[in-house]
Amino acid sequence: MGPGLGRFDTEPSICATGEVQAKTGTLTGALALSGLTVGQDGRWKVFSFIENGASADPADTKEVLDGLAATVNGCF
Repeated sequence: MGPGLGRFDTEPSICATGEVQAKTGTLTGALALSGLTVGQDGRWKVFSFIENGASADPADTKEVLDGLAATVNGCF
């Protein structure tokens, strides 16, 4: 995942490009991002974030999910 695919393309999350392997998912009113990464401590991290029913713009929610994944990686 990376900026060319419309993910991890904001300053807070760009550090996770090439470091996080994840799968997106969408349903009406819900967005998800699940995957894995090797954290800055060298240990594998597995994550799953699901948003359901938010009133925020889906693009803004996507940026938040990317930022959360970068946080799990430890680069944000």
